[in-house]
Parts: sequence; C-alpha cells; structure tokens
Amino acid sequence: MPVSEMKRQVLYYSKTALKWLLFLFSAVLFIHLTWAEAEAFDTSKDNWAVVGGYGQSVPGWGQTSERVETLDIIPRYHHVIFDNMGSGWYRGYHSINGNYQFGLGLRYQDFVVEARYHHISNAGKETPNVPLNSWKLLFGISF
Repeated sequence: MPVSEMKRQVLYYSKTALKWLLFLFSAVLFIHLTWAEAEAFDTSKDNWAVVGGYGQSVPGWGQTSERVETLDIIPRYHHVIFDNMGSGWYRGYHSINGNYQFGLGLRYQDFVVEARYHHISNAGKETPNVPLNSWKLLFGISF
C-alpha cells in the first residue's frame, strides 16, 4: 500500500474516531443533566391557552390595499424559559413563543386579553409583494 494511501486512511479513521468521541462526550453530558435539573426542560410552569377574536386589515397601512376580516381561534403552548427574571415592572416570567406577530396583552388569573399587529406577505420572494397589515383583538383562557 502506498504511503499517501495509508496517510489518507489514518486521517479518515482519526476523524471518525474523533466524531465518535465527541458524540459520546455529548451523550454523557446530556445524560448527566437530568430533566429536573435543566431549567430549559422544566415544564412545571408551562401552560396552554385558547384565544379567539376578530381582526381586520387596514388599507393604506403600509402597502396594504385590501380589507380582509378574520375570525381567529388560536391554540397556544407557552413554555417558560426564565423564571422570575427582572425587577420592577419587568419582573415575571419570560418565554419564547412561535408567534409572528407583535402585541400587548394582559393575563389575569386564567383570562387573557390581547391586542395584536399581524403581518402577512411573501417576504419579497415574488413580485408583486402585496402585504396584509392587520390588527387583532383576542380574548381567551389559559389552563
């Protein structure tokens, strides 16, 4: 076997061994962090909510040219990432969610009220890019 071929094989097997070692190290580290100890995996403060309401696009708001009315029913899962973070008015639970909207809301016990801005477009991938910019008023319960 030529020397260059041997070097190539040694390099290949070394890379493969390194990948397996890295995988095993990651697996041991993951197993070491139990679900109860890892804050990101703690689901004890998570909740579901169902909100529903009315929304309407506004012609002339941005490039919106059509009026579209919607009735929405939205199931939502809320996963708490940081518990009791901040101080003053910012103190409380902070989370990441999958909403593609901007809004303000209040939650009192199990009741939810939200006002939202909602934008839909094709992200400029095709011409014309006619967006819908709308507002929504939502009411719901969490459990």
